[in-house]
Amino acid sequence: MGTGVLPIVFHQLPYGIAEALYWPSVALLGLNVLLLLLFSIVTILRYVLYPGVFNLMLQHPRESLFVGTIPMGFTKGWGGDALLVFLWAVFWVVIISSAVICVWMIHVVSTKHPLTLDMITATILLPFVPPIVTSALGAQVGTALAASHPGRAQLTLFVSYASLGLGLPTAMLLLAAYTIRLVLHGAPPRGALTSVVLPLGPIGQGGLAFITLGQLAQKVIIPQDMEMSAIPVNSIFGVPSMGDFAFIYGVVSGCLLWGFGLVWACLGLQTIIEAVTKKQGPRFGMPWWGLTFPIGVYTLLTLSLSVALAPTPLSFFLEAAGTGLAGILFLIWLYVGTLTLLLGIEGSIFDAPCLESLEEIHIVDVRAANI
Repeated sequence: MGTGVLPIVFHQLPYGIAEALYWPSVALLGLNVLLLLLFSIVTILRYVLYPGVFNLMLQHPRESLFVGTIPMGFTKGWGGDALLVFLWAVFWVVIISSAVICVWMIHVVSTKHPLTLDMITATILLPFVPPIVTSALGAQVGTALAASHPGRAQLTLFVSYASLGLGLPTAMLLLAAYTIRLVLHGAPPRGALTSVVLPLGPIGQGGLAFITLGQLAQKVIIPQDMEMSAIPVNSIFGVPSMGDFAFIYGVVSGCLLWGFGLVWACLGLQTIIEAVTKKQGPRFGMPWWGLTFPIGVYTLLTLSLSVALAPTPLSFFLEAAGTGLAGILFLIWLYVGTLTLLLGIEGSIFDAPCLESLEEIHIVDVRAANI
């Protein structure tokens, strides 16, 4: 996700930058697909060769939350009209798995991993973001289907709205719990400090989904070869401007979520700066990759609003802000990617918290044998 969002952001940049970065975007897209395939194979082998690790992962209160990143990973890095049928099939696989994980993890978090308020971090949002991401994917797939398969595009639109309704309100409810935790207990612990920007993920992706689904609605919520007399009175297909209304609603919702995201962006920045000045900044590790995707989707929301609100002065401001955020995103990606590669070669960056209990059991067994 952290790499896959970068070429998408580059493709949306104004001032002719998108054209200049076309081939770097293609290279990043290819790198993202390779990383997706590589880590998918490694993950499958891990759980096939060591099946007990899968249960340990599910029982861990923090690591189990990252199950939600699996379907999200498959929503980034695909493209091309030649892959249209394949993309539509991927969409259905991802949307079903996202819905299952979202509903299932609500049960897991509430029954298997009971949390006290001070234990909550923004990573609790991860299992509930996939339906939001998938709804934005549905907008892209539906747009590609609109000309050749309008019926499929309409189905994709309505299912994507339902997916957005499943994920976004759930994420907002949990975000409220996280807000109470911040008010009562302060910033997260040092190891989870980078998670303070994670709320930008569902907020930015949700706003982007509203806008892109509204754009798709303009194309597919039309009678299309239907006799007006055959359309029921209460059907949305009988309202000629319904697609335009959906687009306007999407832009307004995007503006509201952009403002809400600005609060969390400022709060996250303040929290990290305060921790660094107290020499309690986050240690580098794999959680740092959690910085890229939230900032990336919030950048995409900013750039999408700049297009939707053109040619107003606000549009010019959002263009500049989106371009600046894209620059920051690239620097973060470059820094995190470089350190990950260097420390990955050493092997010091890899960590599996779920195996700590296994190590403790092993130590106890060895001590018992010595006695």
